Amino acid sequence: MSTVAYENLNERLGQVIDLQAAIALLNWDQEVYMPTKGAAARGKQLATLSTLAHRLFTDPATESLFGELAAQPASLNPDQACLVREARYDYDRAVRLPEAFVQQFAEAQSRAYHAWVKAREETDFKQFLPHLETLVGLLRQKADYYGYEGSPYNALLEEFERGMRVETLQPIFTELAARQSALVKRILQAPEPPGTNWLNQVWEEQAQWDVTLQVLKDMGFDFEAGRQDKSVHPFTTNFDLYDVRVTT
Repeated sequence: MSTVAYENLNERLGQVIDLQAAIALLNWDQEVYMPTKGAAARGKQLATLSTLAHRLFTDPATESLFGELAAQPASLNPDQACLVREARYDYDRAVRLPEAFVQQFAEAQSRAYHAWVKAREETDFKQFLPHLETLVGLLRQKADYYGYEGSPYNALLEEFERGMRVETLQPIFTELAARQSALVKRILQAPEPPGTNWLNQVWEEQAQWDVTLQVLKDMGFDFEAGRQDKSVHPFTTNFDLYDVRVTT
């Protein structure tokens, strides 16, 4: 049976998720439709919303709700208990990040994206290098805020594969790198197979677009609950179960 504390926590988490969905929407627009000159303002918008979401989630009132629920575990069903447990895990990590850092990181990410697009278009990595160095520096700070044992990347891996460690990944990637290098070498040294001339041609953009739409339709993609657009780098994002955006 739900408690008042659980309902209050659920409402607060819903507000945080709404802000995160707005951030995701601005990021999607930034990579799909936003005019280039909107970059500076968009960075500030993303930073503001990221700060507000962080502030709401890490407010002492959130911790008080966790405390109330911890004192009455029998009042929650298994699904509710799982939600509280996962939210508490995210909260314990989020409170380690200063609000000013969250704002700085969001703005730096936006600036770096636009610099990358321009550098990619002009095939000039040096344009992007300062932004890459800034992001790496900020990620090192983020790892320090979280705390870690061993490699600083262990703190960041938690965001993508909880429990994974660099010590586990290194042997995997070491073996993979050797095998992939050998495979690439064999491919480059091999003669071109017969009958592959059709690969070396210009492909009509509209025809490719039509194929991707057909694939999505064949998969059962609901175009009333999502859409496909073009972006410099392809990605998929969603703001709700019934609003999924695919880019190509």
